[in-house]
Amino acid sequence: MGENDEENGQKYSQMSKNDIKYSQMSKNEEENTQRPAYPTLTIMNVHRLLLQNQTIKYEQMEDNLGIDRNTIQRAISWLKENGYINKEHSKVKGVWQLIK
Repeated sequence: MGENDEENGQKYSQMSKNDIKYSQMSKNEEENTQRPAYPTLTIMNVHRLLLQNQTIKYEQMEDNLGIDRNTIQRAISWLKENGYINKEHSKVKGVWQLIK
């Protein structure tokens, strides 16, 4: 091992686990600037329904997923906040404005 290798090894051993996780996280964020992953299965299922049918109504989503309207509204809010659905969704046309 050369001097640089020993210095790097000492610096690495002095870093805490949180520092290592943070540095790995920021490295991943730089490489991957995509939207965040779905935090729940419900949100993923709501998004998939919207992708399949952009004119789907809340009642149809309730029937397909077996969940209540409030849960669907929370999922849609999350999708809007995280860039999956356009926040200025067109209610006049009745079409979900999905961001691809």
